[in-house]
Amino acid sequence: MNINNAKSEITFNEYWIENMIFNKNINFEESEEGIPLKIDISPGYKKEKNNLYVSVTLNLFEKNNSEFPFYLTLKIVGVFTIEENISDLKLENYKKINCLAILFPYIRALVSTITANANVPPLILPPLNITKLVNN
Repeated sequence: MNINNAKSEITFNEYWIENMIFNKNINFEESEEGIPLKIDISPGYKKEKNNLYVSVTLNLFEKNNSEFPFYLTLKIVGVFTIEENISDLKLENYKKINCLAILFPYIRALVSTITANANVPPLILPPLNITKLVNN
């Protein structure tokens, strides 16, 4: 199998956590029904020359809501290099689907680590179909 024909027109360079807030709900009492997972994901994009900055803000549960064990919000930023001759349509596709798909495993790992270290039951976010998420 020759992978040269499948090479992407974007390259993932790095990511960082821009901000993060974790608030434990000390009044939380788990019910027999379990905890409904409430996630809100908001992407953002900025292009500078050959760099594409993709930010993803994740809000997990609701702040000051006694139905949830904690509130977590975090924002990560990924830096991608894009080829100069990429079409606008391809760039849109890359930034809305591929870049988010590349960054989401880092978000999942962060949530698992943060919750485990915060002495709340560790939360492992389910894998997401980014294409379906974007199209909805």
